[in-house]
Amino acid sequence: MEKISVLNNFDKNKYFLDPYPHLIIDKVFDEKIYDELEKDFQKNLLREFKLKKEFSKENTRVQLAASEISNNKNLESKIWKDFVDYHCSKEFFLEFFKIFENEIYKLLPEVHKKIIGNHNNENFIKMRGAFHKSRSEIKEENSKSEFVLDCQPSITTPNINGQKTVRGPHVDSPYKLYAGLFYLRDINDKLEGGDIILYKSKTSVKFNNKTNVINDNEIEQSKIFKYGKNNLVMHLNTPLTIHGVSKRATGNYRRNLVNIIAESYKEDKLFKLNYKNNIFSNLSNKYKKYLNL
Repeated sequence: MEKISVLNNFDKNKYFLDPYPHLIIDKVFDEKIYDELEKDFQKNLLREFKLKKEFSKENTRVQLAASEISNNKNLESKIWKDFVDYHCSKEFFLEFFKIFENEIYKLLPEVHKKIIGNHNNENFIKMRGAFHKSRSEIKEENSKSEFVLDCQPSITTPNINGQKTVRGPHVDSPYKLYAGLFYLRDINDKLEGGDIILYKSKTSVKFNNKTNVINDNEIEQSKIFKYGKNNLVMHLNTPLTIHGVSKRATGNYRRNLVNIIAESYKEDKLFKLNYKNNIFSNLSNKYKKYLNL
């Protein structure tokens, strides 16, 4: 496995605490590596995307889990296999931890303790499994390791029939420690939108059971990270990490990206959220749990 890390060109000037801990790298790889990744994305990974049923839908995320790439004997793409294998490795996880350690210690002290106390254990890190199964099956299969990592090359299919948002203000699942988005924008794609919006919370923000913000009046836009070529945004996931995706302009272009994540199912969720106390929502959640949905 060759080390191909999205953090190779990181320096402290690319790390920000406002509105929450995140980093932005405008040029992730040198032109030679990036060109090879981009060409192989179009040549080999696109064939795999086309096998997914979501590929025919409009403005829809289609993604390949790391395990679908790493274990695919028919996929002739050494660079992407090396890419996903490295970003699912303990070495990459510790790269992330070195950058974000102070903020993990302050904002997620139990998680910091978990990492410090277990990083030398054999079952500390593994590649995420059961990506296509239910939440309960995902939790069961991935609970033997302290953290599970995934690296998901993805496309968002073209937006043909008018501007739409992919997702509004939300935080990621409380099982998730971090998320990074590495972009591979088509050089001919001049369409606006599909950008990451970072929000700052004013006071008490409430969430529904999908971790979407339900009181939008309590947040304000802080920063926009533009969908681009060879750039990366990566954040520590906490109750303050509210973000969304802006509307995309109409056009016949796919959006190309890689989603890089770490999750933990060993014990409970990594943090608690302020969910709206709604009797109908609570009953619905209990019913879904009873049916194992």
